Amino acid sequence: MLPVGARERLLETVNAARDRLVVDWLADGGLRIGELCGLHLVDLHLRENAACHECRTPHIHICHRPGNPNRAEAKTKHPWQIEHGTVTCGLIKRVSPAMVHSYFEYVTTE
Repeated sequence: MLPVGARERLLETVNAARDRLVVDWLADGGLRIGELCGLHLVDLHLRENAACHECRTPHIHICHRPGNPNRAEAKTKHPWQIEHGTVTCGLIKRVSPAMVHSYFEYVTTE
């Protein structure tokens, strides 16, 4: 969790969509750095009623993956699997509308 007022101060200084995404996801999602940096595209279920059927609202699956190319690893080690191309289980965290917005801003501008 960011200290009180840190989000606003950080957003005043960032100048890239990627940096805004990092601030939003750390602040709103309560993610650890390793969790954020270890996410894979398949972990993101950013629409309602995703195929995993584990959460009706937009969410992400935090999956401990040793051997990530960037060496990022989530500390939590909840069991997870991929079924028919969809991640299930892991640690599920809901995402805020700001997180969804900053993600799509990032993938469409850079």
